[in-house]
Amino acid sequence: MNIIALSPVYGRPDEYYQDKLRYLHPYLPSFVNIQYRPLPCGFPSIESEYHAASNSAALLEQVEKASKEKNVDGIFIDCFDDPAVTAAREISPLPVCGPYDASIKTASLISSDIGIITTDDYGISCERRKALAHGYSHFIRDIKPIGSRVLDLSAIDMAERISGLAQEFEKEAIYTVILGCTGMYLQAEEAQQKLTAAGSPIQIIEPLRTGMLSLIMLISGNYTTAMPYATV
Repeated sequence: MNIIALSPVYGRPDEYYQDKLRYLHPYLPSFVNIQYRPLPCGFPSIESEYHAASNSAALLEQVEKASKEKNVDGIFIDCFDDPAVTAAREISPLPVCGPYDASIKTASLISSDIGIITTDDYGISCERRKALAHGYSHFIRDIKPIGSRVLDLSAIDMAERISGLAQEFEKEAIYTVILGCTGMYLQAEEAQQKLTAAGSPIQIIEPLRTGMLSLIMLISGNYTTAMPYATV
């Protein structure tokens, strides 16, 4: 099974993508091969509708290119905003998956009360807007910021901040918490270990892994997300 993981940003070093592949490897079936592809131009992170709209044209060009290649089974768009995912499904016969929708649906199987840890204060507004647009507001009880922009996440102690925010959610009887950026994967496991060691029932939904495994499920089930009725 061959998956093209499209990074909807420009300018990240190759090691950034190698780290993501190393993180995903233990969770993937042995028959899955993932190839990351960044954009040739655009913003280095997506932290607003403007960033997403600006980068989407180049992203969709990559979707079209990947869809025409032989031996490609699915496309993953690696951003919690799910930029251009619907448009990608209009133009690609392959299953296309992003982490946002997959993470919310996975969390909703666990609990009807969900919390999201976003990046900064503006991220709260973005998450509320997405929840309304997707019809998920009834699931998402609260949204808390980790206090960092996307490009600065690796410079903070994410495990400590994630576990601290998760404990605040626990006080609100929210026990399923989604990380609102695929860049938060770096210390997600450490944060979960901290919470488990402290006796917390909190379950952390990490969107990079959750989204990728959701795509693998779609491909394995011979499902497609293509929209054959779309006029493009």
